[in-house]
Order: sequence, then C-alpha cells, then structure tokens
Amino acid sequence: MQESSSDPAPANDERHTITADREAIEERAAIIEFDGGLSRIEAEALAGITPDPDRHCWPHTTAMNTAEIDTFSARVHLFTRHGLDTTEAEKLADSLATRDRQADDRRVCLECRNLRRSGGLWRCGQPHRAGWAGADLPGDLVNLLQRCEGFTS
Repeated sequence: MQESSSDPAPANDERHTITADREAIEERAAIIEFDGGLSRIEAEALAGITPDPDRHCWPHTTAMNTAEIDTFSARVHLFTRHGLDTTEAEKLADSLATRDRQADDRRVCLECRNLRRSGGLWRCGQPHRAGWAGADLPGDLVNLLQRCEGFTS
C-alpha cells in the first residue's frame, strides 16, 4: 500500500531522527543555559549546536540574513558609484530588499547594465526596448521601480 502525501513519515524515517536529535540538542542547550547561568550562545556551543548566523533573520524575523546583507552592500556600492550619496543609496538598497522579499519583479534603472551617466545626464543603452523615444532619461526615473523590456542585470 502506498502512503499518501498526508500520511506521516514512518518512525524510522531520517526526517524524524534529525528532528528528534535537533530537539534533544536544543533542550540540552536550554538546560546548560538555565542551570549553568550561561548565555544562549555559550550554551549552544557547549551543547554542540553549530550556530546558524541566519537563524534569527529573514524569513524568521524582519532582520536581514547574510545573503541580503551582501546584496545590500553591493547595491550601496553600485549606487554610490552612480553618484547617489550614501544615505540615498542605503535607502534605495533597503527598499529593494523589501522588493526582493515580496518577489516583486520591478527593477530600478540604477540596477541595469544599460544605464550610463554622461555629462550629468542619465542615458539608457536600450531606449527602444525600454519604450523610450530617446536615450536620455529624467533623473527621477532611474530610482523608480518599474518593469522594463530593456533591463539587463
């Protein structure tokens, strides 16, 4: 008889073992923390828990995880290279982290390889694919979330 997807896994299934082991180690850490008067980090280390740097981050909380922080930093660097001041760059990079979490498919021109700055003007390298009559872009457009056929990451 084949098990349906709603049937629980057999007791000897590896998923049960991993979960039970994890729960036992977590319990051991809690006892060490409480009885030993240690910090949670010290207790977890003594209990044999390999710390996951993202265990208290997205998607479990609103805090950025390691990958999001790396992406955030790269975006700030890119945006400041494009001429935004650090405050503007960080604000935009933060809003893009929210966009990513929401699986929003819109982009900003500042993320596109086709964007160039020339003589203080923004220029699109794919204006016709992007739906523009000319290559020059208004300054406030480059950091506006939008869908663009000319976008290249």
